[in-house]
Amino acid sequence: MSLFNTKQLLQTMLLIIVLSACTSNDAKYNADDSKEEFFYDYKIIAEEGNDNLLVMAQLKSGGEEGEVIALTPAAEILLDNELMQKDSAKIGGIYYEMYKAIDSFAGSHSFVFKEAGKIKQQVEFSFQPFALKDGLDSVVSRKNWQLSFTGLDSVSNVRIVLTDTTFESEGVNELRKVRNNKLEIDSILLGNLKNGPVQLTLTREFEQPLKNEKGRVLALYTIRRELMLTD
Repeated sequence: MSLFNTKQLLQTMLLIIVLSACTSNDAKYNADDSKEEFFYDYKIIAEEGNDNLLVMAQLKSGGEEGEVIALTPAAEILLDNELMQKDSAKIGGIYYEMYKAIDSFAGSHSFVFKEAGKIKQQVEFSFQPFALKDGLDSVVSRKNWQLSFTGLDSVSNVRIVLTDTTFESEGVNELRKVRNNKLEIDSILLGNLKNGPVQLTLTREFEQPLKNEKGRVLALYTIRRELMLTD
């Protein structure tokens, strides 16, 4: 997939999944106010099949739902010592972004927030994509079926979204724990779907709270499959 198309897709995911709960009002970063408590919001958004992932950062006042802070020219956010570029959205306000190749991004990384050249905050994190180990048949039945993965921890959170083409169906949207890279999708869960084409979306949701400040690193990695559900 081209970088242009990847950016379009990731920016759409960013707006829909990540920024929908944010305010659109921006406050100015006040470096002299030592009493101000900031929420450092770092996100990595990636999808199987794309060449690039999106890394984004926001600084918010007070907490996760607080006003987005617009950094002054003296302040900057770096990913692995590379300066992140400023961007903005009507929903969510100002954020700082960088696109990186997925294939080379697995492993350890760091965010650094600087003001006037001095490090104010530093976060170490790791990123690991995951994959379906044994593939998945394009036609599946309503009987219990098990998915096997690679790249997950011994216990990981994966969101399962299953939708069909009818308006009557409730569909499926659940966050489940995957243990030892195995996930069972049972017949009861599939009972919410009609026979026919089904869209399966699996998103690993990894959230790492910051140790000494308010904030988090949230990594979202998505796998999509189109299936045919039968009895």
